[in-house]
Amino acid sequence: MSKFEVLLPVLGALLSGFFALTIVPAAEGSEPPVKAELHSDVLDFTNETIDDLSLHFTLTNNGTVPFSPKLSDSQLIIDGKALPQSGLILGNGPRDASFESLPPGQKLQFVYGLGHYFRTPGKHQVYWEGKGFKSAPISINVRMENSTWKTIAEGKWAKVSTERKLYRRAEKADNEHFFVHIKIENTSGKSIGFDHPKRANVFYPNQWAESTIPRRMAISEMRAIQDQISDSERKKLLANEKLEKIAAGKTFDYFITFNAGTYKKIEELKCPYMILVMDGHVALTDGKDVEVVCRPMQDSSKAEVPLATPVKIEVLAKDARVLFDD
Repeated sequence: MSKFEVLLPVLGALLSGFFALTIVPAAEGSEPPVKAELHSDVLDFTNETIDDLSLHFTLTNNGTVPFSPKLSDSQLIIDGKALPQSGLILGNGPRDASFESLPPGQKLQFVYGLGHYFRTPGKHQVYWEGKGFKSAPISINVRMENSTWKTIAEGKWAKVSTERKLYRRAEKADNEHFFVHIKIENTSGKSIGFDHPKRANVFYPNQWAESTIPRRMAISEMRAIQDQISDSERKKLLANEKLEKIAAGKTFDYFITFNAGTYKKIEELKCPYMILVMDGHVALTDGKDVEVVCRPMQDSSKAEVPLATPVKIEVLAKDARVLFDD
């Protein structure tokens, strides 16, 4: 037997193995070695709520060896353009060992509030990419808010709204306080009633601030505690036969002053927005039970009512229902 005849089976085996390794394709639908995901719990915003946008970032290592995410080299792509310094933003957050080396079978997850970068109205396509990964795009929709009223509190029986406008007395009034227009809408399907012996028993303007965006840029607000009413207050409300009644589907509207500022100062504002901050609560009863509609103590945004400048300030009608003109 020649040397060639001896080597032929060995060579054939080697070639067979080589071709077997190179021609077998990856299974269809198999996971990529590193999977990137971008997610937002809410996809629809207004220009007033977009600052609430939080983007959730996830990297999953489906491979067999550790993966280095190198987040400082990754980019957030918004409408086809890389967000300037996005690598710096994404790479400087809280971190653990997985940010440097992500083990096989594990996930890296983090969240960033990035609404600041989506203030332009319209639909925005955004995705995340880095070395070795790229997420599917998601769409963030931002609408211009143009409603006349803003809902500031809501319960099972009623919702409370504030008009995006201010009012004043006639020119010869004793003071220059401005008034805010508020309505309580009965959504319960039954008649309900409430009492308002003092300012804290209704909704009222607690603060206002200038801002370049339709949100407060700094929060420095002192608030009254908005807890549920006591048992004695509850019993007193249920026994009260002289309540202010609101029929099913109807509203109770009123005007109330901001007593620590003047409308003339509002007329001089230079920033694009005046942010009116509402507070308070109202205890409602149907004669059998009680519900308290309030601005939650942890809330810092829902009760903010942005008014574009120059702010519309109209004269109160003579028959306007005014509460606590102090």
